[in-house]
Amino acid sequence: MTVQSTRLGRLCSLGLLWAVGILAIAMALRLGLWRSGSPGPGLFPFLAALAIVVLATIGMMAAALRRWPAAPAETIHARGRWRIALYVVALIAYALLLEPLGFHAATTLALLVISRAAERLRWRTVVPLIAGTLFFTHLVFARWLGVYFPAGTLWGDLLG
Repeated sequence: MTVQSTRLGRLCSLGLLWAVGILAIAMALRLGLWRSGSPGPGLFPFLAALAIVVLATIGMMAAALRRWPAAPAETIHARGRWRIALYVVALIAYALLLEPLGFHAATTLALLVISRAAERLRWRTVVPLIAGTLFFTHLVFARWLGVYFPAGTLWGDLLG
């Protein structure tokens, strides 16, 4: 792999990310950013897309202006591939289990897999991390912003 192909690859991937961010901004603006004195459904997608566009722009500028060393890129070792695979599996499972299990259970499972299996954190770190994440997301989104979190269809079937 040459230095030029590395630079071109980074520029192309960041350019694609930038274009997707612009599309997401346009879609978020159609949803509306603010309604009746409270955040509209497009505000948070707009902010996330704006962050993607800004970071992709910074990345493209850095890739274009950076001096690239002639050394070949490092390869990802087996442990790194395993961690990436765990992250992907955890995120896909999270998306699939969010509706049936609900936000709290799906988030707990995803964070448990990522923190214990992929990152190999100790339990004394994992438990406060998960509890704090659940507490603060509930406080900020459910209490302050009034965002609905899926309660889970499975619990209604089992308990109801």
